[in-house]
Amino acid sequence: MLIHRVIQGPMEDEDGNILCLCLVEDDGDLFDEELYFETMLDAITFSHHFLMSIEPINLSTEGSDH
Repeated sequence: MLIHRVIQGPMEDEDGNILCLCLVEDDGDLFDEELYFETMLDAITFSHHFLMSIEPINLSTEGSDH
């Protein structure tokens, strides 16, 4: 699964969960997906990548638990 960009977030939902709405590619299909994080700092760090780079993040190789 490739994450191409953060569309919205990081944000906290009504249940207190931290998430980013992202543009995701899986098996050639593009769609919006909510990715959840343990902390706001994790979400900020993740979203900051896309401010500095256009390279997608491959979650299957990142070893991420998002």
